[in-house]
Amino acid sequence: MYYFTYFYVFFSLVGCSSNLFLQGNSHPKSKLYANENFARSSHYNNEAIKYEKLGEYEKALEYNQKSLAINLKYFPKEYGAISINYDNIGVVYTATSQYDK
Repeated sequence: MYYFTYFYVFFSLVGCSSNLFLQGNSHPKSKLYANENFARSSHYNNEAIKYEKLGEYEKALEYNQKSLAINLKYFPKEYGAISINYDNIGVVYTATSQYDK
């Protein structure tokens, strides 16, 4: 089951975003940059969900990994979406019976 999209929707509704992690950064473009990466990661995750539902597991895995790579590169390790990314990757591996991964 995918939780990543619901995570983003919830935090969007309560007014939270990736900007919380950049409060100390005074660069004027830092918030825009964080929002772009946040949106790109969310888009990749949504694409992964779509492909997983269609049974195209290779593409789902590809997009899950792209989303994870962005989150690992631009956000702190405590960022909740990273654990959700790993969970979503596990969903694909389970669906394809690749239990060793």
